[in-house]
Amino acid sequence: LKACEELRPWMRREFGWPLAELGNIRLRKGDLEGAEEAFLAAHQNAWTPQPGLALLRLAQGDVATAVALIDDAVAHPFEVPSKERPPFGELRRAPLLDAQIEIAAAAGDLETARRGADELLTIATTFQSEALLASAALGAARTALLAGEARQAIAECGKAVSGWTEVGAPFEAAVARMVLGEAQEQLGNEQGARLEWQAARSAFEEFGAELWAQQATDRLGGGAATPRADPPTPPAPVDGNVFRCEGDTRTLTFADSTVLLRDLVGLRYLERLLVEPGREFHALDLVAVERGSLPTSGPVDPELVAGTGNALSLIHI
Repeated sequence: LKACEELRPWMRREFGWPLAELGNIRLRKGDLEGAEEAFLAAHQNAWTPQPGLALLRLAQGDVATAVALIDDAVAHPFEVPSKERPPFGELRRAPLLDAQIEIAAAAGDLETARRGADELLTIATTFQSEALLASAALGAARTALLAGEARQAIAECGKAVSGWTEVGAPFEAAVARMVLGEAQEQLGNEQGARLEWQAARSAFEEFGAELWAQQATDRLGGGAATPRADPPTPPAPVDGNVFRCEGDTRTLTFADSTVLLRDLVGLRYLERLLVEPGREFHALDLVAVERGSLPTSGPVDPELVAGTGNALSLIHI
């Protein structure tokens, strides 16, 4: 978000690039709503949100849409010239293939997964990047697991975990451990599977990837990954509340009292919160929207700000 704020005055179409990276970060943290917001903002700035948007649809459980999005991205790559990035080629194709393999595995499409894994291995071998080699190993592991070749999947997962750990990529290493656990389970090694899922859960929790930590917990047959306090219950709705902006003046009505205030920054932060009541926001999210670096997901619900909703109860808190 800080990068978006600094780059916005200097970039035009390329401003979609940091927005797409913001979407990737939010996706990894498990903030699916925030990820969608950033990916769609990147698209609005004429920048491709792939493979992030396809992976988001997969995380949301919409496998069919994820397949359609990633297949289209691989078949029709984003090749618009950019002073910020090299021309489209194998290096920029690699992340698309990595995502395609993961999505194809989820869809049970062995042919697509195998084709993507073969191409990704060729790219990794050409450039001899530790990260690419680890990505290719995980792709091969997903493909082997889908084909029922659990022992081969375990061997490839071992390479992936080692490679991602070597380059200091804990999230990717944890993802590889999740696949490794599946392969161990397929061989009937329940204890080995649990060890991998426990290690993955710890890594996800430390990384801040709550959604993925919960998936590891589900594999282990447990409850919540990390106990968290429930959000406070908002007060009961109050009739007659108003939260309205006209020009540079805000009208606020609460408990039969009305005041007129200059449209201060803090009130714009409140407006952002009212767009999606109940959603948690980082403070920088509010700053980015208020300064125009990131759009809101939509208008404030009139029911929340002009009558019977809980808008002013939130303000009162």
